[in-house]
Amino acid sequence: MTAPAPTASRPALGLRSGLAVLAGVVVAVATGFQSDLAPLIMVCSAIYLCAAAVGRRGAAWLGFAASFVVLTPGFVLDSPWVPILALLAIQLVLVVVGVVRGAWTTGPARLQLYGAAGFGALAVLAVAVEGAGPAAGVLTVLGLLGHGAWDIGHHRADAVVTRPYALFCAVLDMVLAVLVAVGLVTGA
Repeated sequence: MTAPAPTASRPALGLRSGLAVLAGVVVAVATGFQSDLAPLIMVCSAIYLCAAAVGRRGAAWLGFAASFVVLTPGFVLDSPWVPILALLAIQLVLVVVGVVRGAWTTGPARLQLYGAAGFGALAVLAVAVEGAGPAAGVLTVLGLLGHGAWDIGHHRADAVVTRPYALFCAVLDMVLAVLVAVGLVTGA
């Protein structure tokens, strides 16, 4: 299924929204508001898992909004483990919801289980090796780039989440990966 092309009256919402969030991220990084971004990898997969579990593609936008509530305590407490543990609990609940709803019977939905496990493991590993040189940053960059590719695949397949959300997330993931990589190279 091909989505209609953007027009003057129907711009590419995902890209425009992604760029708006990107501007906020750039300002936050430029002003020194930095913390461990590895939990973002797990957030990305949890949002897709949410949409698949409830069977509503638009639920991804709600999941994105809710992610701020999950991530904020980690930034405030300067502990990436807080959102990691909260996300683990949320994902377990989503898996149960999906089982009850019979959501995991289709290939695209079932793929989200593998994505949640893989991206979640990468996020946990990145947090676990924090302080051991650049390993955490490299794992975070790889996770964000990997999820950006995941987004592009879902955008092309028009599956699980809305196409604008997949595009939004791809832009955000790729830019965050670049920002983390620049931080690694410059020592910021």
